[in-house]
Amino acid sequence: METRYTVILVPEGQSAVRRYTVLGSNVKRAGIGLGVVAFFALVLVGDWVRLRLQAVDVDKLRAETEVQREEIVALSEDVARANQELGRLAELERKIRIIADLPATLAQTGDIEAEDGQGGPDDIDFDSDQPMPAVIDPEPVPVAPEIDPTAAARRHERIREDPHSGLSELREWASDILRLVLTRGSSFHELADSLENKRVQLAATPSIWPAQGWVTSGYGRRIHPMTGRRHFHAGLDIAASFGTPVIAPANARVTFAGRKNRALGKTVILDHGTGTRTWYGHLAEIHVERGERVSRGQQIGAVGSTGRSTGPHLHYVVEVNGKAVNPIDYVID
Repeated sequence: METRYTVILVPEGQSAVRRYTVLGSNVKRAGIGLGVVAFFALVLVGDWVRLRLQAVDVDKLRAETEVQREEIVALSEDVARANQELGRLAELERKIRIIADLPATLAQTGDIEAEDGQGGPDDIDFDSDQPMPAVIDPEPVPVAPEIDPTAAARRHERIREDPHSGLSELREWASDILRLVLTRGSSFHELADSLENKRVQLAATPSIWPAQGWVTSGYGRRIHPMTGRRHFHAGLDIAASFGTPVIAPANARVTFAGRKNRALGKTVILDHGTGTRTWYGHLAEIHVERGERVSRGQQIGAVGSTGRSTGPHLHYVVEVNGKAVNPIDYVID
């Protein structure tokens, strides 16, 4: 006979007693059902907790990834700045090697923008004892690929757009920079040793700006501001106010001080020895005499607009072994 269970409910007060009879098989089924429900409830709760923990981990990973992305981009910017500084050091070394007459190790170029306030003595017939240096149209020199600013900008842009895939390129770029730093350091040590033996020559080699102003016409081909013809400009036009001091960029002897002709006006020519001469045209005043010895930084005249000129400026020429060279290579900023 099947087991039966009776449940008696005795309420307070005058209410009737209630009896409930339940078959034993039904009790077993209910127990099993409750156990199954409890099991699935526990599984669901466990899955929910696990998903919540995973969501927290995903948010944490996402935040860490964003931080890493920002750090990679920032590191790329630092490498780009280091690349830029290396370019400046390479340009400085190039100028020093030119001034010190040492072999070049890294080719670079420097451009000058042209604006207003120009003049030009290029087509002048100079006195026979002070001939104008020959004009050489230089071949363009390529920028060293390791420190090419355009290539560096492209590299940085690729890394910024996709930092994680660009991480290997960033490592390679940083390795290139380290290699260049080591090479540059070795080169500067060699340069310092060479300069130690060239003190006298360096004191007589132009290396500073002859006047404070701004370059309005650089060395190279241009349209003449007065004739409108295309020609080669063999010096720098440095615009400045009337009376701005013109100084000797190095120790020298004055070989000419006076009025040249209609185009160049009042002019001073300095001989620095070892085949180097410098020219200063369109002066308002001349403060030295022929045969006088001058020192670097000594005033030799004042900016003016004598001769053929569109405004007050200094026409500055650097001549090496009878040939005009780019004066910007003989200025260490």
